[in-house]
Amino acid sequence: MLFLVVLPFFAHKNLMAFGYSAFFFILGQWFFQKYLKGILAKKDHFIFFVATLHMKFFAAFFSSSFFYNCNMLIDLFAADFFRKFQINYCFLSLCWNFRLFTRITIFLFTLPFSLVFFFKSADWLEREVFDLFGIRFIHHGDLKRLLTDYGFLGHPLRKIFPLVGFLEYRFHDLLKTILGEPVVLWQVFRNFSFKHFWFHWAAAK
Repeated sequence: MLFLVVLPFFAHKNLMAFGYSAFFFILGQWFFQKYLKGILAKKDHFIFFVATLHMKFFAAFFSSSFFYNCNMLIDLFAADFFRKFQINYCFLSLCWNFRLFTRITIFLFTLPFSLVFFFKSADWLEREVFDLFGIRFIHHGDLKRLLTDYGFLGHPLRKIFPLVGFLEYRFHDLLKTILGEPVVLWQVFRNFSFKHFWFHWAAAK
């Protein structure tokens, strides 16, 4: 338990350089060996690499522990690496004035747990990740699209999503409404002249 107690006091940027590597190697291997995959110490914050199934346990501990008191989830974002996703959580402790980052890695059909029960701000953050990446969260009561339009096809920030999208929108003058039509990219043959205009002027003269 010493590992969890002393860690927030090492989060201050003036104390980060003092023996954190040996401290994390010894106590990190002894404690959290089952739940924690690794720790990365930055200049003013820590990054915890956590297994997907144990993320709910860490969120419950960070929010209820006196030594951490992470009472805010200020950010939740993801990254697509084709066959797997990386989800990052950013916790904030107003009491101790430090940030804590937690990172999990999931595969295509893996479902992470929702943190709405511990942090109310996770509601919209998880809906945003679902809308842009298609990642579904277990036990989320209202998981629906947040940023894209109704009937939107696909998820915009996925690697397999085309850059031009599937639909293009235009305003119809006669119907006085906005129409969504499939994207059509015309490949019309065109003749280009790469000569400078001075040569054309000299030839005409």
